[in-house]
Amino acid sequence: MNKTLNLTISKNLHTYLTNNNLNFELADLNEIDDIIALYNQRTSWFISNNIKQWTKYIKHHPKSEFEELIKSKKFYILKHHKNIIGGFCLLENSDLWNDQSNDNLYISKLVSKVGTYNVGKLMLDICYDLAVINNKKNIRLDCVAKNDKLNALYESYGYKLIKTGETEHYCYCLRQLPVKKKIVIGVVGKHLKEKDLNQRPDTLIRDEAKQCVFDNGGVAIGILSPNDKILYTANEWKQYEEIIDKENIISQLELCDGVILQGGVSNEAYENWIAKYCYEHNIPVLGICAGQNSVVRGLGGKSVRIPNPEDHMRPNDTFVHPIYVSKSYFYNIVRKHELQVNSRHQNVIDNCPYLNKVAFCNDNYPDVVESKDKDFYVGVRFHPESLYKFDASMNEIIREFIRKCRFSKTKTI
Repeated sequence: MNKTLNLTISKNLHTYLTNNNLNFELADLNEIDDIIALYNQRTSWFISNNIKQWTKYIKHHPKSEFEELIKSKKFYILKHHKNIIGGFCLLENSDLWNDQSNDNLYISKLVSKVGTYNVGKLMLDICYDLAVINNKKNIRLDCVAKNDKLNALYESYGYKLIKTGETEHYCYCLRQLPVKKKIVIGVVGKHLKEKDLNQRPDTLIRDEAKQCVFDNGGVAIGILSPNDKILYTANEWKQYEEIIDKENIISQLELCDGVILQGGVSNEAYENWIAKYCYEHNIPVLGICAGQNSVVRGLGGKSVRIPNPEDHMRPNDTFVHPIYVSKSYFYNIVRKHELQVNSRHQNVIDNCPYLNKVAFCNDNYPDVVESKDKDFYVGVRFHPESLYKFDASMNEIIREFIRKCRFSKTKTI
């Protein structure tokens, strides 16, 4: 019999749940009818949407099976206020995998309430947290082989296909995500161009940029320019590409699972080269304000000066204007077509090869660009690191970035 798992989730995840009136707990037998109702509701939704999943789920997994899981403390639920909105089973071994090592955590029976958003993703976050605290090497799950959309979703979150199989009632895929103890995010340092460069320059990492990482479960470290000379540049940065100390930059990047390119009033050539390198090696990147310039310039794009900086360079205002989000990966993060954002910029993106412009302000300036085919390569013109503590959408941008960094293959130590 499996020992009871340590259910002590991390501080940052506990805070997130509390702030959103959510509670994660072991299921109680008194709740079994509500739990079964979730599966029936979701099964009906699958059928009505012609999705190949769970057509006869409760027939093959009767109420008695759930009763046994609840009694043995293996079934968990997620509540919003007092209402159950999701459930899942966690085991330390699985007959489908035929592995008795107890080195892995197995997720099964994952279900979310119809009409809720990101609940499945949040339950996967909880499972990842529990895998870390219980010293597991991998998280494993199975899913219906013919559900292409679900398999693509798991693939996008790092659950790689290990093998397929079949039982009397189940054609399945087995998927696995390696567990990292900590997600390391490199914050790329900047110099302050407005300071007198004859006065011993300083490399800057803003507190907000590092704190949004720590508060969402990551570890922030600095990525510094190894060049003695500060190479300020704009669109024509490639004139410096040959003198950038690439070897020492790569050595820093290899310590990281993802990269944040900070905002500021200027860009340096090494920032743009880092963006280019990360794109080529599928390292998750979040470019913020001037960091959005780097995200674009690294791929051969350009930014231009706006004619109305007085409307957009407002560093003292919490919110400045709305942006309008089209259907996109970014939309799937924030789940809103309109967001209020801050604004501290005088430049905007002109052209951006390999990227999509997916959100615009009233002046039709592109506030968000994203990669068509990378795990996370996103540039935002606003500053989510200044808003994440009180704006759930801004925090979700940071959370999704760190989530995608879990399965980055960058780190070599």
